[in-house]
Amino acid sequence: MAHRTFVLATRTVDLDARCVEASDTGAKLATLTELEAKLLEFLLDSDGALVPKATLLREVWGYADGVESRAVDYTVRRLRKKIEDDPRSPIHLVSSYGSGVGLQQVTRPTLSSAALETRPPLPIDTFVGRATTLERLDRWIDDGARVVAVTGAGGVGKTRLLLEWSRGRATDALWWVSLGAVADAAALDRAMRDALGTTHSDLDVLLGARDGVVVLDGAEGCIDALAAALSSWTTRAPRLQFVLTTRIPPTLPGSIPLRLEPLSLDSATRLYEARAAGFGALHALDDPDIPRLVARLEGSPLAIELAAARAGVRPVPQLLAALDTPLETLRHPDQPSRSLREVLAWSWSLLTAEQARVLAACSVFPGRFGRDAAEAIAGTEVVQVLDQLRTRSLIQTRAGARRTFSLPMGVRAFAGEQRTSADTKRIDQRLVSWVLQRTGRGRHPPHRAWIIDELELLRGLLGRLQSQGAADATDLAIALAPTLADRGWHQEMLDALAEPAATPGFPAVLRARILGQTGATDAALQSLCASLASPDPILRRTAHITRGGLLLRGTQLEAAAAAFVEAEALLRTHPDAIDRADLHKHRSTMHRIRSEWRLALEHAQACVEIWTRIGDPQGRCDARFEQAMALRGQGKLETARAVLAEVLTYTESVGSMRQLATVHVNMGVILTELGARRLGTHHYEQGLEVHRRTGNLQGQGYAWLNLAWLAHWGLDHTRAEAAMLHARAIGRKVGDQRLAAYADAIDGVGAFLGGDPVAALGLLVRGREALVAIAGPASVKWYATFEAVCRVLLDHPLPPTDPPVAHEGWLAATRALRDGDFAAAHTILASVPAPDRATEGGLILSEWMQRHIGSRTRPGSGERAPTSSA
Repeated sequence: MAHRTFVLATRTVDLDARCVEASDTGAKLATLTELEAKLLEFLLDSDGALVPKATLLREVWGYADGVESRAVDYTVRRLRKKIEDDPRSPIHLVSSYGSGVGLQQVTRPTLSSAALETRPPLPIDTFVGRATTLERLDRWIDDGARVVAVTGAGGVGKTRLLLEWSRGRATDALWWVSLGAVADAAALDRAMRDALGTTHSDLDVLLGARDGVVVLDGAEGCIDALAAALSSWTTRAPRLQFVLTTRIPPTLPGSIPLRLEPLSLDSATRLYEARAAGFGALHALDDPDIPRLVARLEGSPLAIELAAARAGVRPVPQLLAALDTPLETLRHPDQPSRSLREVLAWSWSLLTAEQARVLAACSVFPGRFGRDAAEAIAGTEVVQVLDQLRTRSLIQTRAGARRTFSLPMGVRAFAGEQRTSADTKRIDQRLVSWVLQRTGRGRHPPHRAWIIDELELLRGLLGRLQSQGAADATDLAIALAPTLADRGWHQEMLDALAEPAATPGFPAVLRARILGQTGATDAALQSLCASLASPDPILRRTAHITRGGLLLRGTQLEAAAAAFVEAEALLRTHPDAIDRADLHKHRSTMHRIRSEWRLALEHAQACVEIWTRIGDPQGRCDARFEQAMALRGQGKLETARAVLAEVLTYTESVGSMRQLATVHVNMGVILTELGARRLGTHHYEQGLEVHRRTGNLQGQGYAWLNLAWLAHWGLDHTRAEAAMLHARAIGRKVGDQRLAAYADAIDGVGAFLGGDPVAALGLLVRGREALVAIAGPASVKWYATFEAVCRVLLDHPLPPTDPPVAHEGWLAATRALRDGDFAAAHTILASVPAPDRATEGGLILSEWMQRHIGSRTRPGSGERAPTSSA
């Protein structure tokens, strides 16, 4: 309110200045705290009535209903010493046991309009940002808007914005009405009269004679009464405009909402610097951690100012750590009542019981959460309540293919305090049931889209259940293992699934799969031993499939095939669609390694059909990947790319990290074979980065291998050598013989392109022989072709037992180049079939031959091609 001064016998109380003075001399007798002033203001508006302590705790302190506290008694005792002539026999601040507290024998001075200050003193501190919002408010008022509602969260700066805006407004044409303690129509009427400095019996008539802007600050506590009053005032006072600040938008036709969002990172940083400087910050104002601190404060000016108030006693790292308990940290060191807790308590007091219940329940989520998660813990009608909380700026939403919600840091902490231990236990039970229903208890490929936003919550839930020794902790660990391991939290899940080594069961199978993902194949196989010997045929079936998949990782193809035969026999007697699909997937991979593309495609298609029939999109996506790679092996590159693009889109949408990385790397392979080397490099690098984040060593190895291949192709042999060092080290660590063989073969191609056919021949022979032993002759056609070209250059015989080359024309053209007959080499090269020249190996050989034909230099003479960037 514009001027809140009243007299208690010999003392004058000024709520705006928060002081008590002697009425006769004006001498200052006492200073009021903000809480004391707030209590007196509330009691003053109650016109002497005794107000129950429970009401005061709710309306002044912001406590939840039912909270018991002596805070009112303590504050009343302190206040009597400041405002009573005889505190032991109070006549003004009176109380009655069971009835409450009242402020009585109050004299309100009559103020003339000329003496009335129509707005609070303008602040002298800096005002950062909001230029666009100020211009918009100016424009709307100048264009004749009758009601503008400035809305936003508590502490976002609504009042400060209007104080800044009012600088440019004439004092006699602007009236400021503080509504923070107003709760009903009668109190609203008194507040308006006080602000306008009148006791006129008809407020509408008084307003009708005014011309200017009325600012109604802090209207959320009386928003319904105000909406009704504004309907009358805008009709009876045609020359008045109204601007209100409120956390709850009014339901008033014709009002224009002006939502105040949190400050941008730049503006928030500038505000923090200015405030921290004012408090004598211990740290440098350009401390590199300040943007991170400001980001944690979520753009809230109040939170920024309260954090800055502690900059004089805490460096930035300590401030960051202290924000883990925001309600304790974000309070003014010299003004205890000025705190984030006070602001949130007021917002909480305005909620309905249902809104409070839902907000307290959703405070379990540490970050974003989806509709289905909210419904699981708070009921099927929860979205309607969440939208109500969003309009009150207590919940944030993010639109998209899947709408998600989140709570601001302080709201989450405050609402969490209102949740009882019984509430938390009930929510935990609902979350466990929800997860188990949605994950297929660890057997399906993880449906990550629904769970990705709740990962931190579910990790915390699993930790709580484990610490409590809860019976369903293992079930939850099984359900979450595929998803959490996919994000790179391998050790966490291994600990959660830890069982004695000789204990068979599905936890042991999952443990083996996770160990395999980390490259610990021997430990993974050991983990399966008990389950492979179990009398349970269903467990043995799943364990054999898992064992075969682990052996495939180490390219032990014969042993893997034997494991799959065991699984096939058990599937005939104990059929299961999911294990059948997994078996088809692994067999498709095995046939791809052997370059048996027709069989690989048949198994991939069978896998697609099963997951489609089950109705599992994640499983179908994994199977479509196998399909794409089999098509690529058949030379159907465009079709393979189209299928892989579909897989990539789905994988990105659900956040399947390991699959995403693998798809990126193999998309790079296909694009490289199509001649798009730069785009292929981009996909290799993307895949490598994701593989690093998830700890997939084997995936990293193949990404490095492909980057080395491209670098050799671009004659950047230094870069290729660096990439190959990474690939070889990973191959040794995880025991992948196939990766090591490819490394030799690719380095052989690099040496060939670098003009060293002798070194190239040795590497190519070693790599080819290892690959033939692993995957058969069909897998090495192009490496055999490069080897044969090296033999021609060196005039070495071609052993008849070697694998066939891609096309005899490559060797004939090489002979012509060796003999210096460049025209013949050009003619022969042109005769090689176009499909053969369009493959990756064909493109490399064509470029190499064209380079020598163009320069008219014989290859293999010992000269080195210059190193250049890829």
